[in-house]
Parts: sequence; C-alpha cells; structure tokens
Amino acid sequence: MPVPRSDEDWDRWFDAAGRPESPEDYELEAPEVPDGMDYSDELDERFRDLAYSHGLNQDQAQGLRAEMLDFLSEQHAREGEMREEARRLGEADLKREWGHAWQERLGEASTAMRRFAGEEFAAWAEETGAGNDPRLIKAFANIARATLGEDALTGRDGGQGAPGDIDAAIAAFRGAHEAALFDRLHPEHETRVAELRRLYEMRHPGE
Repeated sequence: MPVPRSDEDWDRWFDAAGRPESPEDYELEAPEVPDGMDYSDELDERFRDLAYSHGLNQDQAQGLRAEMLDFLSEQHAREGEMREEARRLGEADLKREWGHAWQERLGEASTAMRRFAGEEFAAWAEETGAGNDPRLIKAFANIARATLGEDALTGRDGGQGAPGDIDAAIAAFRGAHEAALFDRLHPEHETRVAELRRLYEMRHPGE
C-alpha cells in the first residue's frame, strides 16, 4: 500500500516542476478585457494564491489565466447580447402598446424614475439593463401620469420646481419631442422650441 505524500513532499515536487518561490513571483501579463467588463487586481492576487497552492509553474499559470480571461470575455459578450435583445424586445413591446406616444411616455417614465427613485437607482437601472424592462418602464410611466401630471412633466404649469426636477423635465421633453425640435419644417417646431426655451428659463432664471 503506497504511503501518502506529506505536504513537504508535494512542495518539493512542485518546486522541482518549476513552481515559483511565492505566489507574488508569478509574472502575469496585464489583462486585455472588453469595455465594461470588471477585472481587478484582487482577482489576480487570488489567482496567484490558487496557482501556487496547486503547484503550477509559470507557464501553466499563465496559460490557465489566459483561458480563464477568454471564458470571462465570452461570458461578458453573451450577457451584452442578451441585454441588447431584451432592450430591443422591450422597445418593440412599448411601441405596440403606446403607438406614436411611446417616446413621450418613455421620457415621462425616466423623469418619474429620477424624481421618485433617485439618480443612483436610475444609474443602476441603466448599467444593469433593468431600465429596459418594459414592466419597470410602464410602472414609472404610470407613476408619472398619476402623480406628476402632464404640466409638471413638460413644465407648462409655470411653477418653479427643484433644479433636479427641471433638469429631468428638460431631458424628458427633448426625448419626447426630438423630431419637432430639430426639424424646422415640422408643424410643431416653433411651439416645442418655445416650450423648451421656457424650461431653460425656469432652470436658469435671470440669465
């Protein structure tokens, strides 16, 4: 019956096979990762520790890390494709339900999200793709209509809202009326430009 190897035996075996003297001695090339994919120095530190504990030499560690990066990059690309497909399907769903008003309702939902959920939530929704979920968009669009009203959303009430609310209203208005604002031949061009100018005057009074 063979005698089990001790930790000292394994260490001598690994060292003879070319394992570096310490985890810090692994020379790992700077990772090339796609835009938007997270990869930190902490991951490389953990990888060095694991490579050392399993007795990998320099070539083995570098090769394994390269394959790991390839896998993570492919996974990141698949997730991006899935988010884009979800965005496309969600947009198509909203267009079917809201028709020509879909951009306006989308702007209203964005305004309500930033006003009631905050900029941090809105940034999270955009970063994760959750903001493309038609269920979330419809919920905030309904909140907008129920609590803000059309005048508050477009700035036609003449009131003086908080700067953040006015900024959100400006963004929503530009998104909802982009065609009219940038097409001088559009029948609503002059009206929408005047309304947008009034929003800017509310945001920067006296300028």
